[in-house]
Amino acid sequence: MKKKTCLFCLLYLVISSIVFSSGMEDYVIKSRLFKSTGENIHEGSDVVVSLFSVSVLVPLHPNYVQLEKIDIHRLKTDLQKIYKIDEIEHLSSGLMIWDGSNNRLDGIIIVKESSYPLSFSPTILKEGGVNLRIQVSRPKDLSGHPTSGRDLLDTEMVMRMDTPYVLGFPSNGNKYFVAISIVKKETGTFQKENYFQADSDKDMPLTPTPLKKTIPAYPPQLKKDKIGGKVILQVTIDKQGNVTQVITLHSDHPDLNRAAKGALGQWKFEPIKKKNNPVSATFPVIVEFKPNF
Repeated sequence: MKKKTCLFCLLYLVISSIVFSSGMEDYVIKSRLFKSTGENIHEGSDVVVSLFSVSVLVPLHPNYVQLEKIDIHRLKTDLQKIYKIDEIEHLSSGLMIWDGSNNRLDGIIIVKESSYPLSFSPTILKEGGVNLRIQVSRPKDLSGHPTSGRDLLDTEMVMRMDTPYVLGFPSNGNKYFVAISIVKKETGTFQKENYFQADSDKDMPLTPTPLKKTIPAYPPQLKKDKIGGKVILQVTIDKQGNVTQVITLHSDHPDLNRAAKGALGQWKFEPIKKKNNPVSATFPVIVEFKPNF
């Protein structure tokens, strides 16, 4: 088992959070992705795109959103103190849904021109806690081929409830952190009025791999005014991997929506296969515009 606090992970992050159930209880794996910017603060990671092989939840309730902002600020402060970092920014968060029957959850986080394939394998332990394996592959190049070398991260760990863990890795001259904690699902946190669900095909085996992608352009006036936000899209591809439909499920600003939706409509994906046969697929995509870069 590798060290928990000195490794580094891109999740989406998604980074991101994973909701799953075991027996009568539900749990939430909360994760937030951060980037240590240093001298590269203006390098251009101002748009982060996350794709998922499973459905995701998007919190909307103002109280939940405000609490999330407070938690993110606290985590940034802790990371700065522990790792002696001058500049660090939050990139993305998310909630991935697991029905308990799938032992592998996949995602792809796209930061700048690099695509980071992610894989999560959670297992509830009889004695309590969760065994979680996290894998982050090397970023793929512009043609969709992985760069050479070992995985950026392949860590398996036993996590206790309500205890935060920090993982990470360096990539392309930058450092990325993901803060992960597992908590029992609170009764009212995920009531329907607090979130909406962006669905994926239930039995889609893997996240579609982008073969051709156009990163959404940040609307200049919004970036100048430091207005950011999140756009949630539901993307459908045909058997050849062509995008046939892009539906907006949520947008924090109409100009961000136009930028995200227009760009994703031009993407081309590797066809999804089930039993070696190409099939059409629908999956959620989260585009986050970060005005601080």
